[in-house]
Amino acid sequence: MKKIFGILFLMFLIFLTSGLSGCGKNIKIKGKVTLEDGTPVSNGTILFQGETRQAYGNIQEDGSYYLSSEKNGDGIPPGMYKVVIGGTYKQSGRKRTDEMDTGEDPIVDMIYSEYELTPLTYEVIKSDNAADFKLKPFSGYIKKNI
Repeated sequence: MKKIFGILFLMFLIFLTSGLSGCGKNIKIKGKVTLEDGTPVSNGTILFQGETRQAYGNIQEDGSYYLSSEKNGDGIPPGMYKVVIGGTYKQSGRKRTDEMDTGEDPIVDMIYSEYELTPLTYEVIKSDNAADFKLKPFSGYIKKNI
């Protein structure tokens, strides 16, 4: 009887610890966003969107970024994520024409900034990750049927 109890207790511990491994542990993600020719995307944002979690980052002047989900630089849990990137030149030099116009011109193709259209995905694994992206330059605005 003690042997059966011991085996059951050991199986319970294995089950408990395997279910908790990686639970709630964020993985730090950093990387660089460049155009296909190697030019850094010097301004913009990056978003990793999963089924239940998301993390974001601001793209720095050299194209680098790091992800934050709850606090600065804390990363995101392991899993598969869709990646949305919006890169802009700092200022276009033009005056804003309406409330939606930010006065900034895009530097990367608009397909990367649309969740439904972006071809970018990334799998976060259980160690620090470097997620670099080489993107096509801006080629025009996306027309949507409304």
